[in-house]
Amino acid sequence: MESLSKIIRRLSNEEYELLLSSIPSDKFSKPFIIVEKCKEADYTDAELANFISSSQGAFHTLKSRLNDKIAQIVAQKVDTPIRGLMEEANKISAHVYSSNRQHSIRYLKELEKQFLEYGLFNEIANIHKTIAILSSNREEKRAYLNSYNKHIAYNLALSKAENTFYSFLVNLEFYELNPNQEEFEKLDKKISELKNIKQLHHTHKLEVFYKIASLLFLCLSSNDIDELKMKEIEVETDIKHLDEIFNKYALDEFYSNYRFITNFLFALYYTNCENFIRGHHFYEKLSIDIEYNIGKPIFNFFIIKYLQIRLELFKRLKDEIELSLYIDTIENNSEVLDEEDQYVYINFLKSKAIINFYQKNYKNTGQLINTIKSIPLLKNYQKTDIEIKLFSAFLYNLLGETELSKQNISSCLRILKNTTQEYINAKEFIKFLKITFKPLESEAIYQKLKIQQNIFQSFNVGNFRILGFLNITDENLRKLADKKRFFVD
Repeated sequence: MESLSKIIRRLSNEEYELLLSSIPSDKFSKPFIIVEKCKEADYTDAELANFISSSQGAFHTLKSRLNDKIAQIVAQKVDTPIRGLMEEANKISAHVYSSNRQHSIRYLKELEKQFLEYGLFNEIANIHKTIAILSSNREEKRAYLNSYNKHIAYNLALSKAENTFYSFLVNLEFYELNPNQEEFEKLDKKISELKNIKQLHHTHKLEVFYKIASLLFLCLSSNDIDELKMKEIEVETDIKHLDEIFNKYALDEFYSNYRFITNFLFALYYTNCENFIRGHHFYEKLSIDIEYNIGKPIFNFFIIKYLQIRLELFKRLKDEIELSLYIDTIENNSEVLDEEDQYVYINFLKSKAIINFYQKNYKNTGQLINTIKSIPLLKNYQKTDIEIKLFSAFLYNLLGETELSKQNISSCLRILKNTTQEYINAKEFIKFLKITFKPLESEAIYQKLKIQQNIFQSFNVGNFRILGFLNITDENLRKLADKKRFFVD
Protein backbone atom coordinates (compact mmCIF):
# COMPACT_ATOMS: atom_id res chain seq x y z
CA MET A 1 0.00 0.00 0.00
CA GLU A 2 1.23 3.50 -0.85
CA SER A 3 2.70 5.45 2.05
CA LEU A 4 0.75 8.36 3.49
CA SER A 5 3.63 10.74 2.70
CA LYS A 6 3.45 9.93 -1.02
CA ILE A 7 -0.33 10.45 -1.07
CA ILE A 8 -0.17 13.83 0.71
CA ARG A 9 2.82 15.10 -1.27
CA ARG A 10 0.82 14.60 -4.50
CA LEU A 11 -1.89 17.00 -3.34
CA SER A 12 -1.99 20.45 -4.86
CA ASN A 13 -1.43 23.43 -2.53
CA GLU A 14 -5.16 24.09 -2.52
CA GLU A 15 -5.97 20.47 -1.64
CA TYR A 16 -3.29 20.45 1.07
CA GLU A 17 -4.77 23.59 2.69
CA LEU A 18 -8.25 22.04 2.56
CA LEU A 19 -6.86 18.95 4.30
CA LEU A 20 -5.27 21.08 7.04
CA SER A 21 -8.51 22.96 7.58
CA SER A 22 -10.43 19.68 8.00
CA ILE A 23 -8.38 18.40 10.95
CA PRO A 24 -7.75 19.75 14.49
CA SER A 25 -5.25 22.60 14.14
CA ASP A 26 -3.73 22.26 17.62
CA LYS A 27 0.06 21.94 17.22
CA PHE A 28 -0.08 18.89 19.51
CA SER A 29 -2.77 17.24 17.38
CA LYS A 30 -1.47 13.95 15.98
CA PRO A 31 -3.22 14.33 12.57
CA PHE A 32 -1.80 17.86 12.27
CA ILE A 33 1.74 16.69 13.11
CA ILE A 34 1.51 13.84 10.58
CA VAL A 35 0.17 16.00 7.75
CA GLU A 36 2.91 18.60 8.27
CA LYS A 37 5.60 15.90 8.43
CA CYS A 38 4.32 14.38 5.18
CA LYS A 39 4.68 17.73 3.44
CA GLU A 40 8.28 18.09 4.71
CA ALA A 41 9.69 14.83 3.34
CA ASP A 42 8.83 11.37 2.03
CA TYR A 43 8.69 9.46 5.33
CA THR A 44 7.67 5.81 5.62
CA ASP A 45 4.54 4.96 7.59
CA ALA A 46 6.72 3.42 10.31
CA GLU A 47 8.67 6.68 10.65
CA LEU A 48 5.46 8.70 10.83
CA ALA A 49 4.12 6.41 13.56
CA ASN A 50 7.32 7.00 15.55
CA PHE A 51 6.91 10.80 15.30
CA ILE A 52 3.68 10.58 17.31
CA SER A 53 4.72 7.60 19.49
CA SER A 54 1.86 5.57 18.06
CA SER A 55 1.41 1.82 17.73
CA GLN A 56 1.03 0.45 14.20
CA GLY A 57 -2.65 -0.32 14.86
CA ALA A 58 -3.45 3.21 16.01
CA PHE A 59 -1.44 4.71 13.13
CA HIS A 60 -3.32 2.52 10.65
CA THR A 61 -6.60 3.97 11.99
CA LEU A 62 -5.24 7.53 11.70
CA LYS A 63 -4.02 6.86 8.14
CA SER A 64 -7.42 5.46 7.21
CA ARG A 65 -9.20 8.58 8.55
CA LEU A 66 -6.78 10.91 6.71
CA ASN A 67 -7.22 8.91 3.50
CA ASP A 68 -11.00 9.30 3.85
CA LYS A 69 -10.61 13.07 4.18
CA ILE A 70 -8.25 13.21 1.20
CA ALA A 71 -10.75 11.22 -0.85
CA GLN A 72 -13.52 13.67 0.08
CA ILE A 73 -11.37 16.66 -0.90
CA VAL A 74 -10.37 15.14 -4.23
CA ALA A 75 -13.96 14.06 -4.88
CA GLN A 76 -15.10 17.67 -4.71
CA LYS A 77 -13.31 18.25 -8.00
CA VAL A 78 -14.71 15.27 -9.90
CA ASP A 79 -18.16 14.04 -10.80
CA THR A 80 -18.59 11.13 -8.44
CA PRO A 81 -21.59 8.78 -8.90
CA ILE A 82 -23.34 10.08 -5.80
CA ARG A 83 -22.91 13.68 -6.97
CA GLY A 84 -24.48 12.83 -10.30
CA LEU A 85 -27.29 10.92 -8.63
CA MET A 86 -28.18 13.82 -6.35
CA GLU A 87 -28.34 16.11 -9.36
CA GLU A 88 -30.77 13.67 -10.96
CA ALA A 89 -32.77 13.51 -7.71
CA ASN A 90 -33.52 17.22 -8.06
CA LYS A 91 -35.12 16.54 -11.46
CA ILE A 92 -37.42 13.65 -10.44
CA SER A 93 -40.57 15.72 -9.93
CA ALA A 94 -40.04 17.45 -13.29
CA HIS A 95 -40.74 14.13 -15.08
CA VAL A 96 -44.44 14.62 -14.25
CA TYR A 97 -44.48 17.18 -17.07
CA SER A 98 -42.64 14.97 -19.56
CA SER A 99 -43.98 14.68 -23.08
CA ASN A 100 -42.81 11.03 -23.24
CA ARG A 101 -44.48 9.18 -20.40
CA GLN A 102 -43.04 5.70 -21.08
CA HIS A 103 -39.52 7.00 -21.52
CA SER A 104 -39.71 8.83 -18.18
CA ILE A 105 -41.10 5.77 -16.37
CA ARG A 106 -38.32 3.53 -17.75
CA TYR A 107 -35.70 6.09 -16.79
CA LEU A 108 -37.09 6.50 -13.25
CA LYS A 109 -37.12 2.71 -12.71
CA GLU A 110 -33.46 2.52 -13.70
CA LEU A 111 -32.68 5.48 -11.45
CA GLU A 112 -34.41 3.70 -8.55
CA LYS A 113 -31.91 0.79 -8.78
CA GLN A 114 -29.01 3.21 -8.35
CA PHE A 115 -30.64 4.96 -5.39
CA LEU A 116 -31.14 1.58 -3.70
CA GLU A 117 -27.38 0.98 -3.79
CA TYR A 118 -26.85 4.12 -1.71
CA GLY A 119 -29.86 3.63 0.56
CA LEU A 120 -31.45 6.93 -0.57
CA PHE A 121 -35.01 6.12 0.50
CA ASN A 122 -36.38 9.68 0.42
CA GLU A 123 -35.48 9.88 -3.26
CA ILE A 124 -36.95 6.41 -3.93
CA ALA A 125 -40.24 7.55 -2.36
CA ASN A 126 -40.27 10.54 -4.71
CA ILE A 127 -39.63 8.25 -7.69
CA HIS A 128 -42.54 5.97 -6.72
CA LYS A 129 -44.87 8.94 -6.32
CA THR A 130 -43.85 10.30 -9.74
CA ILE A 131 -44.28 6.91 -11.47
CA ALA A 132 -47.74 6.55 -9.85
CA ILE A 133 -48.74 9.93 -11.29
CA LEU A 134 -47.34 9.14 -14.73
CA SER A 135 -48.54 5.56 -15.16
CA SER A 136 -51.68 4.85 -17.15
CA ASN A 137 -51.76 1.24 -15.91
CA ARG A 138 -54.16 1.11 -12.95
CA GLU A 139 -52.41 -1.86 -11.30
CA GLU A 140 -49.01 -0.24 -11.65
CA LYS A 141 -50.39 3.08 -10.38
CA ARG A 142 -51.90 1.37 -7.31
CA ALA A 143 -48.70 -0.60 -6.63
CA TYR A 144 -46.47 2.48 -6.77
CA LEU A 145 -48.87 4.54 -4.65
CA ASN A 146 -48.84 1.79 -2.01
CA SER A 147 -45.05 1.67 -2.18
CA TYR A 148 -44.89 5.47 -1.87
CA ASN A 149 -47.09 5.33 1.23
CA LYS A 150 -44.83 2.62 2.72
CA HIS A 151 -41.78 4.79 2.13
CA ILE A 152 -43.51 7.75 3.78
CA ALA A 153 -44.32 5.48 6.75
CA TYR A 154 -40.70 4.35 6.82
CA ASN A 155 -39.44 7.94 6.82
CA LEU A 156 -41.73 8.69 9.77
CA ALA A 157 -40.44 5.58 11.53
CA LEU A 158 -36.86 6.65 10.82
CA SER A 159 -37.52 10.08 12.28
CA LYS A 160 -39.10 8.52 15.38
CA ALA A 161 -36.17 6.08 15.77
CA GLU A 162 -33.65 8.91 15.53
CA ASN A 163 -35.51 10.96 18.16
CA THR A 164 -35.80 7.90 20.41
CA PHE A 165 -32.09 7.14 20.04
CA TYR A 166 -30.98 10.63 21.11
CA SER A 167 -33.56 10.66 23.90
CA PHE A 168 -32.08 7.34 25.05
CA LEU A 169 -28.61 8.96 25.30
CA VAL A 170 -30.04 11.76 27.48
CA ASN A 171 -31.69 9.18 29.77
CA LEU A 172 -28.40 7.29 29.92
CA GLU A 173 -26.66 10.44 31.16
CA PHE A 174 -29.21 10.89 33.98
CA TYR A 175 -28.95 7.19 34.86
CA GLU A 176 -25.18 7.42 35.19
CA LEU A 177 -25.38 10.52 37.38
CA ASN A 178 -27.99 8.95 39.64
CA PRO A 179 -28.94 5.32 38.92
CA ASN A 180 -32.45 4.41 40.07
CA GLN A 181 -35.28 2.13 39.02
CA GLU A 182 -37.26 4.92 37.35
CA GLU A 183 -34.38 5.91 35.04
CA PHE A 184 -33.60 2.24 34.35
CA GLU A 185 -37.19 1.63 33.24
CA LYS A 186 -37.03 4.67 30.94
CA LEU A 187 -33.93 3.22 29.27
CA ASP A 188 -35.53 -0.21 28.96
CA LYS A 189 -38.63 1.36 27.43
CA LYS A 190 -36.53 3.24 24.84
CA ILE A 191 -34.78 0.00 23.86
CA SER A 192 -38.17 -1.69 23.40
CA GLU A 193 -39.40 1.22 21.27
CA LEU A 194 -36.35 1.00 19.00
CA LYS A 195 -36.79 -2.77 18.71
CA ASN A 196 -40.47 -2.41 17.77
CA ILE A 197 -39.71 0.23 15.13
CA LYS A 198 -36.96 -1.99 13.69
CA GLN A 199 -39.35 -4.95 13.42
CA LEU A 200 -41.94 -2.90 11.53
CA HIS A 201 -39.43 -1.83 8.86
CA HIS A 202 -36.50 -4.16 8.18
CA THR A 203 -33.86 -1.65 7.10
CA HIS A 204 -30.22 -1.18 8.06
CA LYS A 205 -30.64 2.35 9.48
CA LEU A 206 -33.29 1.28 12.00
CA GLU A 207 -31.18 -1.74 12.91
CA VAL A 208 -28.16 0.52 13.53
CA PHE A 209 -30.06 2.77 15.95
CA TYR A 210 -31.32 -0.29 17.86
CA LYS A 211 -27.95 -2.08 17.96
CA ILE A 212 -25.96 0.93 19.19
CA ALA A 213 -28.51 1.68 21.93
CA SER A 214 -28.82 -1.97 23.03
CA LEU A 215 -25.01 -2.43 23.18
CA LEU A 216 -24.62 0.76 25.24
CA PHE A 217 -27.42 -0.39 27.55
CA LEU A 218 -25.78 -3.80 27.97
CA CYS A 219 -22.34 -2.36 28.78
CA LEU A 220 -23.49 0.42 31.09
CA SER A 221 -26.30 -1.24 33.03
CA SER A 222 -24.95 -4.76 33.57
CA ASN A 223 -24.20 -5.68 37.19
CA ASP A 224 -22.51 -8.99 36.41
CA ILE A 225 -19.06 -9.02 34.76
CA ASP A 226 -19.18 -12.80 34.22
CA GLU A 227 -22.53 -12.50 32.46
CA LEU A 228 -21.13 -9.69 30.32
CA LYS A 229 -18.12 -11.83 29.38
CA MET A 230 -20.40 -14.66 28.24
CA LYS A 231 -21.90 -12.35 25.60
CA GLU A 232 -18.54 -11.73 23.88
CA ILE A 233 -19.35 -13.61 20.64
CA GLU A 234 -22.77 -11.93 20.40
CA VAL A 235 -21.29 -8.48 21.06
CA GLU A 236 -18.42 -8.94 18.57
CA THR A 237 -20.86 -10.14 15.89
CA ASP A 238 -23.14 -7.13 16.40
CA ILE A 239 -20.29 -4.59 16.32
CA LYS A 240 -18.71 -6.15 13.23
CA HIS A 241 -22.12 -6.07 11.53
CA LEU A 242 -22.35 -2.35 12.32
CA ASP A 243 -18.93 -1.87 10.73
CA GLU A 244 -20.07 -3.72 7.58
CA ILE A 245 -23.08 -1.42 7.26
CA PHE A 246 -20.92 1.69 7.75
CA ASN A 247 -18.53 0.50 5.04
CA LYS A 248 -21.31 -0.43 2.61
CA TYR A 249 -23.10 2.91 2.96
CA ALA A 250 -20.00 5.04 3.56
CA LEU A 251 -21.60 8.14 2.03
CA ASP A 252 -24.52 8.15 4.45
CA GLU A 253 -24.18 11.25 6.66
CA PHE A 254 -25.04 9.49 9.93
CA TYR A 255 -22.72 6.56 9.22
CA SER A 256 -19.79 8.70 8.11
CA ASN A 257 -20.01 10.68 11.38
CA TYR A 258 -20.56 7.64 13.60
CA ARG A 259 -17.77 5.46 12.22
CA PHE A 260 -15.93 5.83 15.55
CA ILE A 261 -18.73 3.96 17.36
CA THR A 262 -17.37 0.50 16.53
CA ASN A 263 -14.01 1.18 18.19
CA PHE A 264 -15.86 2.93 21.03
CA LEU A 265 -18.15 -0.03 21.69
CA PHE A 266 -15.27 -2.52 21.56
CA ALA A 267 -13.18 -0.40 23.97
CA LEU A 268 -16.15 0.06 26.33
CA TYR A 269 -17.13 -3.62 26.28
CA TYR A 270 -13.67 -5.07 26.83
CA THR A 271 -12.77 -2.53 29.52
CA ASN A 272 -16.01 -3.26 31.39
CA CYS A 273 -15.25 -7.01 31.05
CA GLU A 274 -11.82 -6.31 32.59
CA ASN A 275 -10.08 -7.56 29.44
CA PHE A 276 -7.75 -4.58 29.59
CA ILE A 277 -5.37 -5.69 26.83
CA ARG A 278 -8.18 -5.86 24.26
CA GLY A 279 -9.75 -2.73 25.74
CA HIS A 280 -6.47 -0.83 25.32
CA HIS A 281 -6.12 -2.03 21.71
CA PHE A 282 -9.46 -0.48 20.74
CA TYR A 283 -8.92 2.55 23.03
CA GLU A 284 -5.83 3.45 20.97
CA LYS A 285 -7.85 3.31 17.75
CA LEU A 286 -10.66 5.28 19.38
CA SER A 287 -8.20 8.01 20.44
CA ILE A 288 -7.65 8.88 16.78
CA ASP A 289 -11.39 9.07 16.08
CA ILE A 290 -12.25 11.08 19.18
CA GLU A 291 -9.96 13.97 18.28
CA TYR A 292 -12.04 14.66 15.15
CA ASN A 293 -15.24 14.80 17.21
CA ILE A 294 -14.17 17.17 20.01
CA GLY A 295 -16.26 20.31 19.60
CA LYS A 296 -19.30 18.54 18.10
CA PRO A 297 -21.91 18.73 20.89
CA ILE A 298 -23.76 15.66 19.60
CA PHE A 299 -20.75 13.53 20.62
CA ASN A 300 -20.13 15.00 24.09
CA PHE A 301 -21.53 11.91 25.83
CA PHE A 302 -19.06 9.68 23.98
CA ILE A 303 -16.13 12.01 24.73
CA ILE A 304 -16.89 11.75 28.47
CA LYS A 305 -17.18 7.96 28.26
CA TYR A 306 -13.85 7.91 26.40
CA LEU A 307 -12.19 9.74 29.32
CA GLN A 308 -13.75 7.26 31.76
CA ILE A 309 -12.45 4.31 29.73
CA ARG A 310 -8.99 5.91 29.83
CA LEU A 311 -9.04 6.23 33.63
CA GLU A 312 -10.18 2.63 34.06
CA LEU A 313 -7.36 1.43 31.79
CA PHE A 314 -4.82 3.63 33.59
CA LYS A 315 -5.44 1.79 36.85
CA ARG A 316 -4.15 -1.41 35.20
CA LEU A 317 -1.81 -0.19 32.41
CA LYS A 318 -0.23 2.97 33.84
CA ASP A 319 2.82 3.27 31.57
CA GLU A 320 0.78 2.80 28.38
CA ILE A 321 -1.82 5.50 29.00
CA GLU A 322 -1.29 9.22 28.36
CA LEU A 323 -3.52 10.70 31.06
CA SER A 324 -3.71 14.31 29.82
CA LEU A 325 -4.36 13.55 26.14
CA TYR A 326 -6.90 16.09 24.68
CA ILE A 327 -7.76 17.48 28.15
CA ASP A 328 -6.71 21.05 27.23
CA THR A 329 -8.47 20.79 23.86
CA ILE A 330 -11.71 19.76 25.55
CA GLU A 331 -11.41 22.36 28.31
CA ASN A 332 -10.87 25.20 25.82
CA ASN A 333 -13.84 24.20 23.65
CA SER A 334 -17.05 25.91 24.73
CA GLU A 335 -19.10 23.42 22.68
CA VAL A 336 -17.94 20.68 25.04
CA LEU A 337 -17.55 22.37 28.41
CA ASP A 338 -20.92 24.04 28.88
CA GLU A 339 -22.03 24.49 32.50
CA GLU A 340 -25.65 23.94 31.49
CA ASP A 341 -24.82 20.45 30.22
CA GLN A 342 -24.65 18.97 33.72
CA TYR A 343 -23.55 15.46 32.71
CA VAL A 344 -20.62 16.67 30.64
CA TYR A 345 -19.60 19.49 32.98
CA ILE A 346 -19.61 17.39 36.17
CA ASN A 347 -17.92 14.39 34.60
CA PHE A 348 -15.24 16.39 32.83
CA LEU A 349 -14.29 18.20 36.06
CA LYS A 350 -14.32 14.87 37.88
CA SER A 351 -12.09 13.26 35.21
CA LYS A 352 -9.68 16.17 35.40
CA ALA A 353 -9.62 15.97 39.22
CA ILE A 354 -8.80 12.25 39.02
CA ILE A 355 -6.03 12.91 36.49
CA ASN A 356 -4.54 15.57 38.79
CA PHE A 357 -4.81 13.14 41.70
CA TYR A 358 -2.83 10.46 39.87
CA GLN A 359 -0.28 13.09 38.86
CA LYS A 360 -0.02 13.95 42.59
CA ASN A 361 -1.15 17.52 41.98
CA TYR A 362 -3.34 17.46 45.09
CA LYS A 363 -3.94 21.21 45.30
CA ASN A 364 -5.58 21.27 41.84
CA THR A 365 -7.46 18.08 42.67
CA GLY A 366 -8.99 19.74 45.71
CA GLN A 367 -9.90 22.88 43.78
CA LEU A 368 -11.62 20.87 41.04
CA ILE A 369 -13.56 18.81 43.59
CA ASN A 370 -14.70 22.01 45.32
CA THR A 371 -15.86 23.41 41.97
CA ILE A 372 -18.03 20.33 41.47
CA LYS A 373 -19.38 20.55 45.04
CA SER A 374 -20.43 24.15 44.39
CA ILE A 375 -22.69 23.18 41.45
CA PRO A 376 -26.26 23.90 42.69
CA LEU A 377 -27.85 20.94 40.88
CA LEU A 378 -25.37 18.38 42.22
CA LYS A 379 -27.77 17.55 45.05
CA ASN A 380 -30.22 16.21 42.43
CA TYR A 381 -27.80 13.40 41.61
CA GLN A 382 -27.38 11.54 44.89
CA LYS A 383 -24.89 8.92 43.74
CA THR A 384 -22.60 11.53 42.16
CA ASP A 385 -22.99 13.85 45.15
CA ILE A 386 -22.03 11.05 47.57
CA GLU A 387 -19.10 9.98 45.41
CA ILE A 388 -17.66 13.51 45.12
CA LYS A 389 -17.92 14.16 48.85
CA LEU A 390 -16.23 10.84 49.66
CA PHE A 391 -13.49 11.56 47.14
CA SER A 392 -12.98 14.93 48.86
CA ALA A 393 -12.96 13.28 52.31
CA PHE A 394 -10.38 10.73 51.12
CA LEU A 395 -8.15 13.43 49.59
CA TYR A 396 -8.16 15.59 52.74
CA ASN A 397 -7.56 12.53 54.89
CA LEU A 398 -4.60 11.55 52.74
CA LEU A 399 -3.17 15.05 53.19
CA GLY A 400 -3.67 15.05 56.96
CA GLU A 401 -6.49 17.63 56.88
CA THR A 402 -8.60 15.74 59.41
CA GLU A 403 -11.25 18.40 60.08
CA LEU A 404 -11.95 18.97 56.39
CA SER A 405 -12.20 15.21 55.89
CA LYS A 406 -14.69 14.95 58.79
CA GLN A 407 -16.78 17.82 57.35
CA ASN A 408 -17.17 15.98 54.05
CA ILE A 409 -18.02 12.73 55.84
CA SER A 410 -20.72 14.53 57.88
CA SER A 411 -22.14 16.07 54.71
CA CYS A 412 -22.22 12.65 53.10
CA LEU A 413 -23.94 11.07 56.11
CA ARG A 414 -26.72 13.67 55.89
CA ILE A 415 -27.36 12.63 52.29
CA LEU A 416 -27.32 8.93 53.20
CA LYS A 417 -29.84 9.56 55.98
CA ASN A 418 -32.36 10.92 53.46
CA THR A 419 -31.90 8.48 50.59
CA THR A 420 -34.08 5.47 49.81
CA GLN A 421 -31.07 3.59 48.41
CA GLU A 422 -28.98 1.86 51.10
CA TYR A 423 -25.51 2.68 49.71
CA ILE A 424 -23.86 0.11 51.98
CA ASN A 425 -20.64 0.64 49.98
CA ALA A 426 -20.60 4.36 50.91
CA LYS A 427 -21.15 3.51 54.60
CA GLU A 428 -18.30 0.98 54.48
CA PHE A 429 -16.00 3.56 52.87
CA ILE A 430 -16.82 6.02 55.64
CA LYS A 431 -15.84 3.32 58.15
CA PHE A 432 -12.60 2.96 56.19
CA LEU A 433 -11.85 6.69 56.58
CA LYS A 434 -12.86 6.81 60.24
CA ILE A 435 -10.23 4.19 61.13
CA THR A 436 -7.58 6.89 60.62
CA PHE A 437 -9.18 9.04 63.35
CA LYS A 438 -8.65 6.38 66.02
CA PRO A 439 -5.89 6.79 68.67
CA LEU A 440 -3.89 3.78 67.47
CA GLU A 441 -0.34 3.16 66.35
CA SER A 442 0.33 3.57 62.63
CA GLU A 443 0.86 -0.15 62.02
CA ALA A 444 -2.42 -1.03 63.71
CA ILE A 445 -4.26 1.57 61.62
CA TYR A 446 -2.60 0.23 58.46
CA GLN A 447 -3.73 -3.34 59.19
CA LYS A 448 -7.30 -2.25 59.95
CA LEU A 449 -7.39 -0.17 56.75
CA LYS A 450 -6.40 -3.21 54.66
CA ILE A 451 -9.22 -5.27 56.16
CA GLN A 452 -11.81 -2.52 55.77
CA GLN A 453 -10.69 -1.80 52.19
CA ASN A 454 -11.53 -5.41 51.28
CA ILE A 455 -14.92 -5.14 52.97
CA PHE A 456 -15.68 -1.93 51.04
CA GLN A 457 -14.67 -3.54 47.75
CA SER A 458 -16.89 -6.57 48.39
CA PHE A 459 -19.92 -4.26 48.66
CA ASN A 460 -18.82 -1.87 45.90
CA VAL A 461 -20.41 -3.62 42.92
CA GLY A 462 -23.22 -3.01 40.44
CA ASN A 463 -24.73 0.22 39.22
CA PHE A 464 -24.34 1.92 42.61
CA ARG A 465 -20.57 1.32 42.59
CA ILE A 466 -18.71 4.43 43.76
CA LEU A 467 -15.11 5.62 43.52
CA GLY A 468 -14.35 2.97 40.91
CA PHE A 469 -11.77 5.35 39.48
CA LEU A 470 -9.84 5.39 42.77
CA ASN A 471 -6.93 2.98 42.91
CA ILE A 472 -6.02 2.93 46.60
CA THR A 473 -2.46 1.62 46.69
CA ASP A 474 -0.43 0.24 49.56
CA GLU A 475 1.47 3.55 49.50
CA ASN A 476 -1.85 5.36 50.05
CA LEU A 477 -2.70 3.06 52.96
CA ARG A 478 0.68 3.70 54.58
CA LYS A 479 0.21 7.43 54.18
CA LEU A 480 -3.31 7.32 55.66
CA ALA A 481 -1.94 5.39 58.64
CA ASP A 482 0.99 7.79 59.15
CA LYS A 483 0.37 10.03 62.15
CA LYS A 484 2.94 12.55 60.91
CA ARG A 485 1.03 13.58 57.81
CA PHE A 486 0.78 17.23 56.83
CA PHE A 487 -0.83 19.25 54.05
CA VAL A 488 1.04 19.16 50.75
CA ASP A 489 0.70 22.38 48.76
